[in-house]
Amino acid sequence: MRGYKQQVFEGGIRIPFYAQWKGVLPEGAVYEKPVISLDIAATAYALAGIESPSDKPLDGVNLIPFLVGEDKGMPHDCLFWRYRDQRAIRRGDWKLMTCNAEFWLLFNLADDLSEERDLSQQHPELARELLDEWNAWSAQMMEPRWNRKEPDLEWIESVGGLDPTRPPASNE
Repeated sequence: MRGYKQQVFEGGIRIPFYAQWKGVLPEGAVYEKPVISLDIAATAYALAGIESPSDKPLDGVNLIPFLVGEDKGMPHDCLFWRYRDQRAIRRGDWKLMTCNAEFWLLFNLADDLSEERDLSQQHPELARELLDEWNAWSAQMMEPRWNRKEPDLEWIESVGGLDPTRPPASNE
């Protein structure tokens, strides 16, 4: 596969995901539909019987109904990624991505898992549709926190602030 960690090519985002729950999840089963690490929190919340806060909804979904076969659908209509200048959206077998936000590449992962053949010129309407969908999703997300020169005071306050008079935690 093309790419590596910290890239939105499949080589950077496609990893095996293992789950075991004796007596609940079928032993040796393979689930082929795409999921994302964000689903871990939503699944853990559901298993613990905790509802996510309504003012801070989780981005993932509870995977248990899918893994036990109660829900035969797709856990996600689309999956989205953004990391620094990289962006990607996957809908079904189609993936639109960019590494620099200047030009976008379109791949059909069913036919080209190595992401070697850009199909954006052959399918410009689909590329535009996926780009519009990515932009709509991104507009709902908070501003990324990476590459900031100033401390993120809003985030610091949201987690209880920092007390400069308190000594750092001990490792002992």
